[in-house]
Amino acid sequence: MAKQGGQTPLYEQVVKMVKDQIVSGVYSKGDLLPSEKEMIDNLGVSRITVRKALSILSDMGYIRTEKGRGSEVILDVEDLLSRGKFSEEMTEYRRLCMEATQVRIMLEPEIARQVAIKATDEQLASLRIWENHIRMKSPTNAFHLALAEILGNQELVEMLQQLIEVEESKAPKDMVLPEQQEKVAQTLCLQHQKILRAIEARDAEFAYFYMKEHEKYAEQMYEDYFRRVMA
Repeated sequence: MAKQGGQTPLYEQVVKMVKDQIVSGVYSKGDLLPSEKEMIDNLGVSRITVRKALSILSDMGYIRTEKGRGSEVILDVEDLLSRGKFSEEMTEYRRLCMEATQVRIMLEPEIARQVAIKATDEQLASLRIWENHIRMKSPTNAFHLALAEILGNQELVEMLQQLIEVEESKAPKDMVLPEQQEKVAQTLCLQHQKILRAIEARDAEFAYFYMKEHEKYAEQMYEDYFRRVMA
């Protein structure tokens, strides 16, 4: 395999090679790809390169990787023919999702700040139910809605619900959302914990800062994701 040298990164070359092999029928639906060691030896690349390539192929829905079993191809020729429609849906979803995320960046840090200032002791106590949910990495958009509901503004709550719906329910059928990936879920968990702690401490400025940090991370997470899966 060609060295990088300022050209296409090696992991992207591996991704393209495997995609081309699937498209050309070298690997069919249900086949296992060569093991990581075989790919390292055959391609002359590092383990990091192979694992990154396999992760991207998994995100794109070409393969499913299971510990102890390997990477299984989960597409056939008919699936690939339908990818044109998937690409169109993904392009529209990208636009909707990024616009919704940008609005959330403007909106939610101020919500967190106002909750830290205005919430009653009873309302703060009610937020503690989210500690276990966050720690267990349960879906946490409900936590964001709970913060908005504390402020008692129904228009605000409905606006946030609409933004969340765009991110959660407008995705193409075959898309694996990035927050469902383990590493991302762990980062989101830690960020939510920081937001909750700042609000409980009635530290309005840190509540604002941590929520802004969280929303900017989400924006970058989706930008990176779309760049990979639409390459």
